[in-house]
Amino acid sequence: VSGGPIVVRDVSNERNVDTYTYNLVNVTGSDYVAFNNAFAISKLSNQNATITVKSGAVLDYRDKNEYVVYATVSDDAATETKVVNGPLTSAQFKITVKIKNENDPPTIGNQTFTIAEKKADGSDWPSGTSVGKVTTASDPDGDPLTYSVVTTGVPFKFNNGSNELVITNGSILDFETKPTWTMKAQVCDGDPNEGGFCATATVTVKLTDVNEGPEDLMLLGEYSVDENTATGKTIGSFTVFDPDAGDVLSYSLTGVLTGA
Repeated sequence: VSGGPIVVRDVSNERNVDTYTYNLVNVTGSDYVAFNNAFAISKLSNQNATITVKSGAVLDYRDKNEYVVYATVSDDAATETKVVNGPLTSAQFKITVKIKNENDPPTIGNQTFTIAEKKADGSDWPSGTSVGKVTTASDPDGDPLTYSVVTTGVPFKFNNGSNELVITNGSILDFETKPTWTMKAQVCDGDPNEGGFCATATVTVKLTDVNEGPEDLMLLGEYSVDENTATGKTIGSFTVFDPDAGDVLSYSLTGVLTGA
């Protein structure tokens, strides 16, 4: 990267004969040290000069957006057949380098959320229920960020492009069948087709178990028993399903007995 040029003006009979040397001047209040670390004055083939960025130098608009230094140019008095004035040095001239601000990409780190598989009463979470907010993303330029879930087939999305992750279909959340959901989240600081940048990370949602009541009670038919049947005799059976594997079920009769 270069800028300039710095144009040398000299009397016509010396311009193409003398050799010129450029030197920075350490003026109090200037950016002499910072400039010297990042830039160099490089002489061109026509003895004018340009400003070049040194190898390995890092320029960051947010840290420093302007460098001001002073320099001189000296000739070697090559046109003098005998020493009269000798090499001469110009007056100091000012060099200003302005750093242009360019868009820098955002960053986002992996993040994990935890939420119960269902509400406390065992019902499904309604659509739009908040899971949490992503706090691991930032943009070095302070640009507003837009969030989206890239992975398809997951019951989550970011609420209107904000950093808030919400549930889209609570009926799918089931600790017993899928206790962990993993998805790729994307954050962008603008439209990628218009110079914006995006970054991605993994977002994980871990479900915690909620006790769910037995369901799908299925009677196998009408039950009958002979009178005077001995206590403890089996008269029939039925099936019932409990979503929480391993739970021990207990049974009791309720209501009014009929036909007794």
